[in-house]
Amino acid sequence: MQYIEGIFKKHPKKKVAFEKAGKEFNEKHLDKLNKANLEAQNKKSEMSFENKWTELKPAFNEIKHENDTHCRCHICEKELLDVYADDIEHYRPKGTKKTVDSGKIKYWWLAYDFNNYFRCCAECNRGYKGEKFPIDESATKLVYQDGQELDDEKPLLINPMSDNHAKYFKLVFVLRPGTISDKVAILQPKDGLEGYELDKAKKTIEV
Repeated sequence: MQYIEGIFKKHPKKKVAFEKAGKEFNEKHLDKLNKANLEAQNKKSEMSFENKWTELKPAFNEIKHENDTHCRCHICEKELLDVYADDIEHYRPKGTKKTVDSGKIKYWWLAYDFNNYFRCCAECNRGYKGEKFPIDESATKLVYQDGQELDDEKPLLINPMSDNHAKYFKLVFVLRPGTISDKVAILQPKDGLEGYELDKAKKTIEV
């Protein structure tokens, strides 16, 4: 897993350029498209999600270490060589079904907020992360009408854009099932974690 804020600390100009592109994206799309979906929600009609976030792929492509020729999946760290096999994923899912009554509309108002995105391969997005977004039982899930802040919610998934994975995980080599010498590396929660941080590490590994 990549720690994107760590890359930004080493290359502050990359952060400035990325945030500039992100703010321009939000100014272009966020209020306009959210207004349309808010009207749809109030009418209990279908919401529409246009795939505008792909406009930020060039900005995400620049977030890489100096020795990398391509950017990497923020989850598995595979190099993203094929533009058709990588995604811009929503950390908090927007939802896949369009009807409000289906209960599948999730964080629709963050669908066009660049602060809610990270870059990943299609396998990590569609095969693992998908629409999953568990939160701590002690926290209240955000609802648009409540006017809550994001900090009011306690996600149980690591956010590669801001969370340092080294704080949460350790690599452990274990025997591959059915073998006596073939070892594989797996993630385990880091020693010393407690409470919410331990739950966050465990749930991220589970997802």
